[in-house]
This record gives sequence, C-alpha cells and structure tokens, in this order.
Amino acid sequence: MKHKDKTKNQNISELEKLQKRIKELEILETEHKQIEDMLLESKEEFKAIFDGASNGIAVLDMTGKLIRVNKYMLDVGGYSEEELVGKRFSLLKMFPPKSIAKMISVFSKIKKGKDVPPYEMELFVKSGEKKTVEVRNSLLRKKGRVVGVIVIITDITEHKHAVEELKSSEERLKILFEFAPDAYYLNDLKGNFIDGNKAAEKLLDVKRDELIGKSFLKLKLLPPSQIPKAAALLVKNMRGHPTGPDEFILNRKDGNQFTVEISTFPVKIKGKTVVLGNARDITERKQAEEKIKASLKEKDVMLREIHHRVKNNMQIISSLLRLQSRNVKDETALDMFKVSQTRIRSMAFIHEALYQSEDLAMIDFSIYIKKLITHLFSVYSTETKLPNLRLNVKDVYLDINRAIPCGLTINELVSNSLKHAFPDSRKGEITVEMRSDKKGKYTLIVKDTGIGMPKELNIHKTETLGMQLVNDLVEQIDGTIELNRIGGTTFSIMF
Repeated sequence: MKHKDKTKNQNISELEKLQKRIKELEILETEHKQIEDMLLESKEEFKAIFDGASNGIAVLDMTGKLIRVNKYMLDVGGYSEEELVGKRFSLLKMFPPKSIAKMISVFSKIKKGKDVPPYEMELFVKSGEKKTVEVRNSLLRKKGRVVGVIVIITDITEHKHAVEELKSSEERLKILFEFAPDAYYLNDLKGNFIDGNKAAEKLLDVKRDELIGKSFLKLKLLPPSQIPKAAALLVKNMRGHPTGPDEFILNRKDGNQFTVEISTFPVKIKGKTVVLGNARDITERKQAEEKIKASLKEKDVMLREIHHRVKNNMQIISSLLRLQSRNVKDETALDMFKVSQTRIRSMAFIHEALYQSEDLAMIDFSIYIKKLITHLFSVYSTETKLPNLRLNVKDVYLDINRAIPCGLTINELVSNSLKHAFPDSRKGEITVEMRSDKKGKYTLIVKDTGIGMPKELNIHKTETLGMQLVNDLVEQIDGTIELNRIGGTTFSIMF
C-alpha cells in the first residue's frame, strides 16, 4: 500500500516537472520566433540600406566572383543583375584591361590579408560611356579568416572633369601670364615681389630669382624722387583700390633710365591679398610725344607769325588806301575808299585775334565783334551823330573759315546802318546779337531802328555791291538770310 502511494507521488512530481519543462520550451519557442523575426527584419533593413546606398556596392568572393551587387551599381552601369552576379570581374566587359590589371594586383594583396588604400580606375557603362570611379575595399572576415571583399565604388567622373578643367584653366592662365607682351608681376602689400613674367625680366633686366622676395626699394628700381609716389599707391592697394595707369621712371642695372606706365590691381590668392601689376615701357611713346609737341610748338609759332604778318600787310593796305583817299575830291570815290578800308580792317582784325589767341583754331567772336564795331563807329563818327549801340554776344567761338565771312557780313550791315539808316542825325539804335544752340547752329542778328530799307528792294536780287557781297558771304557759310522791315531793318542770318 505504501509502495503504491509512493509511486503515485512520484508520478505527480514528474508530471509537474514535465509541465514546467513544457512552459520553458514554449517560452524558448517564443523567444526563438522573436529572434527569427528580428533577424528577418535586420536582413530587410540591411537589404534596404544595401540597395539604397548612394554608392555602388559589390560583394566578391576570394576567386573574384561577384556574389551580390546593389541597385545603385545596376542603375548607374545599366546592367542587369544576371549580367554581373556569378561572374568573375576579370571576365566582365565593363572593365578595360588597365582596370582589370589594377584589380588583379589589389586582389593579390587582399589574399595576403593586406589592407589596400582607395584607388581610381575606369569602367564602361552599358551605353559605352567611360566613367572614372574611386574604389574602396573592405575585407569580409568569418571566424578571423578573409572570405571575401566588399567593394564600394564612387563615381568621380564629374569631379575629375572639373579638376582637369581647373588644371587646364590654371595652365592657360600661367601661359598668358608668362608669355604676355607686357610685364606682369605680383607683389605683397609690403612691396616685396612674389613673381614676374618673362617680359618683366626683360623690362627690368633682372632674372626672376633676383626679383622674388625683394622689394622695389632694395632693388633700387626707383629714383628717390619717385619713392613717395609708389608708397602712396601701395597704400591705396592696401585699402583694396586699384591704381593707374601712372607714369614712373625706373632704373636698370646698367644705370640707364626708362619711362613706364604702371597699373595695379589688388587680388586674392588662397585668401591672401596680393597686388597684380602691369608695367609697359612707354619710353619711345614719350619721346615721340615730345617730338610732336616740339613740332606743334614750332608750327604754332610759325602760324602766329603768318597771321601777324597778314594782319600787318592788311593794315599797310588800309593805310595806303587812307593816304590815297586824301587826294580824292569826289565823294563817291572817297566813300568807296572808306568802304574798302573797313572791309580790309575787318579781315585784319580776324588775323590779329588769331595770333593773339591761345587757340589758333578758334576765335572768341564776342571780343572780335566789339573791336570791329568800335572801329566802324570811329570811322563814321566824323560824318554825323551816331546812334546808340547794343551788343549781345557771349560765348561764341568760330573758326577762321566762318569768322572771316561773318566778320565781313557784320562790317557790311553795320556800315550800311551807320551810313543810311539815320539821316540828318536822327536818333536810334543799332543792335548786334549772336548766339548758338546745343546743336552747334548759330544765329546772327543785325538790327537798326532807322528809316528802313525801300519796300521795292529785294535783298536776294539787288545790284548794290554791299548786298551782293552779303549774299555771297552767307552762301559761303551755308547759311540763310531773312529781312524784317518792322520797326526799322532787321537782318537774321542762320548758319
């Protein structure tokens, strides 16, 4: 009986142990399922990371066979997974012979367990386009043994093109700098030379090695009188301002001096401000300018002398006419002598104004008109009481080709007014006005308040010598003439 009770108790105990074990197994199964889920989730996460990487990734075994490639690698290359996976890299058409040789060399080092630094190589995408890539290798180990390689490929084609373009640009700039016909140089903000081109060496008769690292003061390139000027320009460069062109006298090693024109420009190289200078030898140009100035001065003197002599000759002719007129008793003939004198004097005043003027090409016509009319009033002052005079001529300048016709025209019209407009000492006024507009057109007005000209007189068809002369003179300067008889006589000449 006791034996049966014992067996029953043992069975109960074993059953309880079995139930406890079953629960433990259930927990283990749950945990295993969770681990499997986590592993699956990690695998999916890895796949997402692997395929979503912005670089090409390939996994190779130790024979060089591609086990796996990511989506980026396929998209960029244009190949399908079947065309790459399971094939050795040495047999793929995407790698040119030079790249395959490089990869074989790298693989031999990897097999020996050596780390390989990043390197560049070329590959072909399926379209035939060549690309430059940077390759990084990461060893794949299992239980301490290298079992494969993870290859990360970065497309650096555009970067390489940019670097090559920059290098090409730098080379072009270097050639332009080196072989420019003018002297170019670089100096720091203390005046020390950093570099110079071949033309600078030739200009200064100094080798580049002798130039670099030295200041213009130490090289004694400038005479003492030029140093303050150079220092002032360097201060402007320090403030970021360009200078020039400025003229300097420079010294050569042989003691000869020459004249240069220098322009400077502050520029930044690697964040540091330096000065780019351009120097041009203008010695020959300066010598040519001095010759031209001397020649012009000589011609100026000669031309003044010519005008002076013409004026003197005309005065002699006028004086001869005046002396000859003393023996003339006929009033008509005497008037003709007087008119001829005033005409000659009007031209003589032009030549006098020219040789006295600073500008031989242009005459200050306001001064000329005042002198001419003063002379005319003095000539006719003995005959009758003179009318009042009103002048309004300011800032009018004419060349000799227009000054002489205008002077003769004023002489004729004012003389005519003085002789005929105010009979019996009649009171009145003579006005002379002249002005120019912004377009360079001139207007000359000669007006009197006298008795006026006969209504039947046509100024364009007249037999009087004076009016014929006026019409010819106006035509010479491509002008037009109009007559207004209201309130006396007004002549308006536009040219």
